[in-house]
Amino acid sequence: MADTPTRPIRTGVWYLAWRLPLILLTAMFVHVMMASWIWPDGHLHLKGVLAQDMSRIQALETIDKAGPLAAHWASGAYRWMFEETGFNGMIRAFSQPAGVNPPDTEVRKLVVHFWPEIQAAMYSVQILGERMAVLFLTLPLFLVATLIAVSDGWAGRWLRRAHGGRESAFLYHRLKRSVFLTIVLLWTVWFIIPVSMDPRAVIFPFVILFAVTVRFTIGYFKKYF
Repeated sequence: MADTPTRPIRTGVWYLAWRLPLILLTAMFVHVMMASWIWPDGHLHLKGVLAQDMSRIQALETIDKAGPLAAHWASGAYRWMFEETGFNGMIRAFSQPAGVNPPDTEVRKLVVHFWPEIQAAMYSVQILGERMAVLFLTLPLFLVATLIAVSDGWAGRWLRRAHGGRESAFLYHRLKRSVFLTIVLLWTVWFIIPVSMDPRAVIFPFVILFAVTVRFTIGYFKKYF
């Protein structure tokens, strides 16, 4: 009887590469929908979240340049999304309807109809930009946690080999997948939840979880090369 084919466990850089844009688009969609259907103050709620996020980041005493960097990434995200694409120029042109040709008139009607959603998207883009900057600033923390986890995991693997311990391909492959899944979960929580969050309360637990999964992944690495 032929073996039943198993679904390969996908990991690696490409596993993350297409998930980050998907999560960012999902986050913007959630923010806009919440502003349109849930919050009475609409896009002003996202404006408040942005202001609270910036206040939390500027209050981080351990990183002096966190506030300016977050503000720069927020404005950069807005610039690339709405100014470099010419969307803001189109908005300014539509603010004076005189002389607008018929096709542009229909586009202008759509812009006017969805203007609250557009305003929410403008603030959402800035929120995603400043939160991306925070994750960028935590890369050294992830690097240190990875080095410690790899060192401890390699020592555990050596002890397992020295004492003839059993290896487990089942655990190894699923722990390896958990390493990347931890990163995806962090992105999901950090970007999509449309409330102001303390970076230390959100990111540090995922750093610990990431380090634990890396440690046991290395520990269960195959016995022989």
